[in-house]
Amino acid sequence: MKRKSSAQKVEHTKATKADTTVSNITNSEPHVPQLQNHAQKNISNKDKLSFQNLEKSNSEPKLDKEKKKKTEPTTFPVVESSLGPQTTAPISNNENVTPIPDSAKQIDDNKSTKAYVEPEYKFPTSVTPKACSFSDLGLGAWLIEALKAVEIKSPTETQRASIKPIIEGKDVISCAKTGSGKTAAFALPILHKLAQDPYGVFALVLSPTRELAIQIGEQFTVFGKSINLKISVIVGGLDMVDQALSLNARPHIVIATPGRLADHIKSNSDVINFNKVKFLVLDEADRLLTDSFAPDMSVILEKLPKEKQTLMFTATISESIYQYYLRKKDANIDPFVHICQDNIRTVDTLSQLYMLVPSYVKDGYLVQLLLKPEYEDISIIIFTNMCRTAESVNIMLRHLGFKSNSLHSKMSQHERLNSINLFKAQNTKILVTTGVASRGLDIPSVELVVNFDTPSDADEYIHRVGRTARIGRSGSAITIMTERDEERILSIENRIGKKLDEIKVSEKEVVVILSKVIAARRVATMNLIDKSFGEKDRIRKKKVKRAKRLAA
Repeated sequence: MKRKSSAQKVEHTKATKADTTVSNITNSEPHVPQLQNHAQKNISNKDKLSFQNLEKSNSEPKLDKEKKKKTEPTTFPVVESSLGPQTTAPISNNENVTPIPDSAKQIDDNKSTKAYVEPEYKFPTSVTPKACSFSDLGLGAWLIEALKAVEIKSPTETQRASIKPIIEGKDVISCAKTGSGKTAAFALPILHKLAQDPYGVFALVLSPTRELAIQIGEQFTVFGKSINLKISVIVGGLDMVDQALSLNARPHIVIATPGRLADHIKSNSDVINFNKVKFLVLDEADRLLTDSFAPDMSVILEKLPKEKQTLMFTATISESIYQYYLRKKDANIDPFVHICQDNIRTVDTLSQLYMLVPSYVKDGYLVQLLLKPEYEDISIIIFTNMCRTAESVNIMLRHLGFKSNSLHSKMSQHERLNSINLFKAQNTKILVTTGVASRGLDIPSVELVVNFDTPSDADEYIHRVGRTARIGRSGSAITIMTERDEERILSIENRIGKKLDEIKVSEKEVVVILSKVIAARRVATMNLIDKSFGEKDRIRKKKVKRAKRLAA
């Protein structure tokens, strides 16, 4: 297919209204916002992201009648392949495997790939900090010893820029590439200040996902081991009574997802005293300051004192973050702002590729890609846009003999933790997941990220591919592009400021294994039907709709 000019394909909508949560962070008298209909709001598309949007696939365009015409079946010989003896059979419904048309393979090398133009966010100019040591940043000797114990020898750019202002008592907004050490950038100065005057609750850290919250808790535990740090991780899917007891024990640091912490506050407002909180940290702030989190964030912010340091860390700046900055300026408080000035939003050690395939044989190309010798013994994360797709692809791969596991929001918290732990321990080599793993998940061994579904949002792409090539390591990201994904790929290229290189998989090799791949996918589909995958959610949504109708 001919890929059109990005200027014709990509439009960036400017935001005109900040998220209501921002005012709650800055106002002295926070209130619970009355959320309006999305149709009444004029905010940017990326500020409307939610878990549901991340896992929602594009509606597929209808094929015209000519494309639906069936061809006559053909007899295929039995051949040997990486998956054993195979009959190169038609795909389904007597449709033969058709090679990608030449027109679809033509990529205009002269097409425009202008660097993504950032919206008019007038932040102070960020200066790249000079190289220095952790001791130069003012951290205590005990923290430097803790860093040496985990072989962290020198600070990254975002750590060099943020640690000293946090120690000095300033609010901080930090935007840096994924895998640049943002968690340590706020954890280290918080622990440094805590050691000088230990009490609980000293800091509240909010995260958009359970997995990221748990990971932040693990890093705090490692860094604070020598001062007997007490932390409490409050996320959904775990026992609320145990969590309430943990909160009542007055931990030094509380790390939470907004939904579960708001549930605790609403069920028992005295469960924890946040009156003396010194730090509020919003990790992945662009996600937390969106409509989907607004009600829960309002409940939490009402319990926090006015006098506190607010630290925002993100890989992508949103309108809501900018509105927070403007409100602070209007109050004559200038937060320290550090924004990576590099137009390329992904790290240099990341190889970014795309693979152009027909949509109806996407499974076959994925499997053949995974069979390449260079990918046999490495850790791989495969991203999909929907929970059902993630589970189905995982079952298909396991049926074909791959060591894989899934991770998505339809799993219980125990299942999610078990899946991550197996992958971290390299007991499984492939993790098939949705957007729940795209932010903050730090697994150093990941060498390849595959976008089985092209993300609809370019910022989501940045977060996905950021799971590899972390903190100086190398890695690869391959996006499987179908005939329906041209605009999305152009948007991604414009956002990251560079073109993706093409990687090719032999069509003949795909044809050889296709019959077995199709059979495995059918097994996966039947498996999902047998265990009524997603049925509980469908029933719950029906009940909610029915309750709303009755209430009306």
